[in-house]
Amino acid sequence: MTLGAYWVRSRCGWEADIYFLIDGSESIHPVDFQKMKDFMQLIVNRSDIGSDKVQIGLLQFSSEPQEEFQLNQYGSKADLRKAISGIRPIKSGTMTGKALTFASSYFDEPKGGRSRVKQYLIVITDGEAQDIVREPAETIREKGITIYAIGVLHANNSQLVEIAGSQDRVFFEDNFDSLTFLEKEILFEICNLEDFPHFPSPQGPVCHLFPLLPVPGSPFLPLHARGSMCIPFPLPTLFLIYCKDPQKEIYLNEFHSETTLKERIDSIVQLKTSTFTGKGLRFVKSFFETPRGGRKKQGVLQSLVVITDGQSNDVVDEAAIALRNDGIHIFAIGIGIPNSFELLRIAGDARRVYVLENFEVLKTIERKIVTEICELEDRPSQGK
Repeated sequence: MTLGAYWVRSRCGWEADIYFLIDGSESIHPVDFQKMKDFMQLIVNRSDIGSDKVQIGLLQFSSEPQEEFQLNQYGSKADLRKAISGIRPIKSGTMTGKALTFASSYFDEPKGGRSRVKQYLIVITDGEAQDIVREPAETIREKGITIYAIGVLHANNSQLVEIAGSQDRVFFEDNFDSLTFLEKEILFEICNLEDFPHFPSPQGPVCHLFPLLPVPGSPFLPLHARGSMCIPFPLPTLFLIYCKDPQKEIYLNEFHSETTLKERIDSIVQLKTSTFTGKGLRFVKSFFETPRGGRKKQGVLQSLVVITDGQSNDVVDEAAIALRNDGIHIFAIGIGIPNSFELLRIAGDARRVYVLENFEVLKTIERKIVTEICELEDRPSQGK
């Protein structure tokens, strides 16, 4: 596949083998067990099921593991949903290591596995394993199977990392209600893993640009903000740059001429310190308000485009959620970023995430970004 711009898919539409390995121990309340089933059904609903597309299997564990159904047992969403609805918790101990050993063979061809496709194991547990998990998990990963570990409530994060093999593939939630929000992130990673380029970040410190776009449909303007980076955005536009400490560059209502706005953008100077995206997101929120040129009260849609080339040194979730709860649509563009989870946490919607090879490739997504912004009013959101 040619490397360049990647419009992130929001569903699994090609070949993958996915097994769920879920905790059915006595510590899990029946209501929470149902929430696990609801989560799995969300994944089923968002996948194209079939022998030549996505296959899903399910294993449950407690003191002993047990098979619920194999990868090739059900070939339709309806059958999978019915099978998931019918499972009951085992209700005993938590022998996660034994369950991992048990799960390893289920990706083999005799049990419906397809060696030529990507294979994934999603482990969900609410407690600490009562046996060793590192070795059996390593055995699975050595077969080329990617493991995601979801821990809830009293799960042990160190054990989750041993299971997944990397903190990047660990999700820790305070309660089972949060599983609903993980559905997008899990699919985002699984369904786009092969498409994401893994490039090192550009050498040297590079700061990041917030073009904020509250008025779809205005005349497009080529914005030369960094060398050959040329992105047409509607007016009026706000620019902020951020590193350790964000700063305002242009207010929404500060310029009303293409010429003067372009000249001001060309004069922007990089801050050249560390990357604190969460701080930048908190800083930008007030700039959408009426005193600073925002026109939400007039019914104008508001959008935020975040461009970054690295992982943030602070937490982005709370600030991003606050912006989205205010009705601000966030687009997240990552340049040479191997881990795309943070971009999804910022945007809150896989359809608004882009992963690019380098800054030159920004030119290839100009029309997509502008089209998405202009069509926001006509398309329902996937959620905040």
